[in-house]
Formats: sequence, structure tokens, C-alpha cells
Amino acid sequence: MDLKPLPFRSSLDQYHQQAEELLAARGSGDPQAIRVFHEHHPRFLDSKIPWLPKNLPDSEIRSAALDLADAQLTVARYYDFQNWQALAEYAEAVTQDASPVFQFESAVEAVITGALAQLETSLRENPELVRARSTRITHFDPPVHRATLLHYVAANGVEGYRQRTPQNAVEIAKTLLHAGAEVDALADMYGGHYTTMSMLVSSCHPANAGVQVALVETLLDFGASVDGMGSTKWRSRIRISERRRSTRQARRASG
Repeated sequence: MDLKPLPFRSSLDQYHQQAEELLAARGSGDPQAIRVFHEHHPRFLDSKIPWLPKNLPDSEIRSAALDLADAQLTVARYYDFQNWQALAEYAEAVTQDASPVFQFESAVEAVITGALAQLETSLRENPELVRARSTRITHFDPPVHRATLLHYVAANGVEGYRQRTPQNAVEIAKTLLHAGAEVDALADMYGGHYTTMSMLVSSCHPANAGVQVALVETLLDFGASVDGMGSTKWRSRIRISERRRSTRQARRASG
């Protein structure tokens, strides 16, 4: 099977169809279906490291007694929801045009895809979006990460399939910051509290896109703190980024 993320405002029936197709494909021995169950169903994950699949052969995944409820849970976890009920509540809210969930999630999609014009329109029509936060109930620690739109620029700590960095990520970040985004807003991720900067300097996606340094400099230009904000896990990386930036500035000045 070819399981791909559905559009962000898909109906619960569409997710249900994915669950049915996933269960049928697993029964027929489809490699991707087996992998999805292995990587997302709690039964097949390490009890001490919840995101780590156990070392199990495909045959054990295929022969396991699994029903539609297991497939629904697996699909919910594939989208990083805590369970099927959390996905169902999200699907109901996001399909309502006037709901805060739809407005926020639509803006998130603009951020991660680089749809700058769409983002500008959303912020102009609803200026409060720039300080709004995600209400998704995930299987992370803690369950609600409360990320702002700016946190999604870092492509880290939020739902995995949305950790994406468009080539115009710097323009996206500047648009959010000019609109009033709080540069040092804290979100609840990885069991701690982190700023966009904390997540940015430890994220591979902006680095792979070649925009990580420019994003760091943008956040610093808007007053991002390099010490004393949130949890301490990645502060050393932030200080290294700041030293590199200072060195580059000194070289430009002397040149």
C-alpha cells in the first residue's frame, strides 16, 4: 500500500478508510503496512523508549491478532495523535471553517509548505493567530505541545510528518515576527519547555534545507535569547550558534 498523510482537514471517514486499508494490507503481508504497525502501534514499541520499535521480525507483526480498533489506533499514532478519540475530535473541529482549530491548522500548513501569501492573508484576517497555540492531543511528553506558528518553523518537537522546511522559511519566520510572534515563546516538548531557537538549532530539517543559519540569525535579530530561556538541554547549541554569528559579523566588519 502507499500510505501518505491526508490533507489536514480530512474527514474522520477518510481516516477510517485508511485504517481499513492498513489492516487489510497488513493481512496480505504488505511491507509498508507491516512497517507502519511496527513503528506506531504501542504493542510493538519499546516500553522504556516509547518511540523505538522493538526488534521484531515482520512475521510476528503479520501474525499478531489485530483488529480494526488496532488499525485505528495505529493510524492515529501515524498522525501523532494520542488515540483514535483525539483524532476524531480534531477531525470534527478542523472541518468547521470558523473554528479556531481550522484557522490555526490552516496557518500551520502555510508555514510548513512555504505558502507565504496564504499566511499573510490568514494573519491579516485574524491577527491573533500569530500568538495562537496548537491544541492537538498527541502521544508526546507532554500530550499537548502548545506550539505556536513560529515553533513550526523550527521543524522539531511537533508532529513528525509536519517537520518540514520550505526554501522560503526565513521569509515565513520574518512574516510571523513582524506580525507580532513572541520570539521566545515556550512550548512543551521533549518533557521540557523550549523556545523556537532551542528547537531550531537541534533540527536537521532546516540544516538540510540550507537555511538553519539564516533562521538563527533572523531570530537573533528579533531579540531571541541565547541563555536563560526554558529547559537547558540545548542551550549549549544556542550559544555556539551565537558565537558563530558574532565571528561572521566580525569578519564582515574587518573585510
